[in-house]
Amino acid sequence: MEQLQRLNHSRTAFWTVLLLTGVGILGLNWMTPLLADDYTYVHSWADWSIIKSPLQIPASMYQHGLKMNGRMVSHAFEQFFLIFPKHMFDCFNAAMLVWVLAQCHRICAGKGRRSLLLFVLCGMGFWHFLPFFGQVCLWQDGSVNYLWSLGFGLFCLCPYLNAYLSPEEPGWANWWKRLLFLPAALLYGMYVETSSFAVILMALGLLIAQWIHTKSGKTWLWLPLALMIAGYGIMITMPAELKRKTGDFQFLVILQRLGEIFTVMLKRFLPLLLSWIALMIAACLRRTDGKRRLVALAFVLGAFAGAGVLAAAATIPMRSLCVCALFLVIANGILIAELLPQPEKLLCFALSAALCVCFAQSFKAGVADNVRSHRQWLEIKVSIDHAIEAGEKTAVVNQLNPSTEYSAAYGLDRFHTADPGVWPNTDFAAWFGLDSVLGR
Repeated sequence: MEQLQRLNHSRTAFWTVLLLTGVGILGLNWMTPLLADDYTYVHSWADWSIIKSPLQIPASMYQHGLKMNGRMVSHAFEQFFLIFPKHMFDCFNAAMLVWVLAQCHRICAGKGRRSLLLFVLCGMGFWHFLPFFGQVCLWQDGSVNYLWSLGFGLFCLCPYLNAYLSPEEPGWANWWKRLLFLPAALLYGMYVETSSFAVILMALGLLIAQWIHTKSGKTWLWLPLALMIAGYGIMITMPAELKRKTGDFQFLVILQRLGEIFTVMLKRFLPLLLSWIALMIAACLRRTDGKRRLVALAFVLGAFAGAGVLAAAATIPMRSLCVCALFLVIANGILIAELLPQPEKLLCFALSAALCVCFAQSFKAGVADNVRSHRQWLEIKVSIDHAIEAGEKTAVVNQLNPSTEYSAAYGLDRFHTADPGVWPNTDFAAWFGLDSVLGR
């Protein structure tokens, strides 16, 4: 038992697993090609020219807010990385996923603590429960919109968590850190409808909870919160956002959509919710740290808030529930960290064992599907290369046929088999210098 405890707190073991996680995710990113919207965002929304310089991006994103949607910050990242070779983005994206998991571990374990078990559990839970893992973590346009929103969201949330859990510590005492955090908060408010909304509500709730505990509302964190709210307001009031993203705001329609969303949440995340309830009951009976229990509850409420905001949307893509999956994993991890030193650690070990079994099955299937999809992409690339070498301007290519949500192509638009003049055929053909492409 002592050896296991030493391994759990070992700096070498922790960084080794962190590195192996990064290498594994980098391999999956490396096998994933540009897909669907990626071939569209190589063009400037201002004049449809090819983006070749970062200086073209501001004008493109302004027009994007008028024509497509209000996510100008996330799509600015998309257009920036499309200027460079794909593998440059792969490296940044793998680092982002590792950063997300490292932040999860820090929140669950507590500041200044290290637990290899909690890091592994966060990683396995994120992999197994995340809807459409491939679209969220491997597809370039999906990653900058969803995975990156999680990383930046946890970063923006951490000062509020620290202020509530450790009000006696100054936290970000340096003025320059606080100054840099202000524009970051504004930009994050403009990032994405779901994660930004959940983080804003959680930050507000934590500030209110801090005021209740300390009876003092004097904190600089109210200013970045106001900027996040302002940024969110800018995003959702962009003309394209109002036109394309919003649905019917009738009361009964909203209630119906909320019912549909929460039904999907129960279907997707029932094991996480049930395990959280069991852990919370055990934590309450054991009277663990009350503040940590409240933070665990805040993450559950944040998960429901991130899903509930979709009731105002015209469509509900499953990848938008990524914030729900991450926050529920964190909520469970916080309680597990509190119960591991207690006799209730047997419950933690039982839940961990069940997760290991589920993860082993989904990991094997997911990696195999990505390898299969990569081979199919190589066949498509060969067909295109043969057409170009033969001087042809038209190519007929196979479809990507993934079988699990762990492949980025799963659920994305397929090539049209009869009309080469529709999307995504048009932008895909233009990328390779062809007049048209058809799918088989």
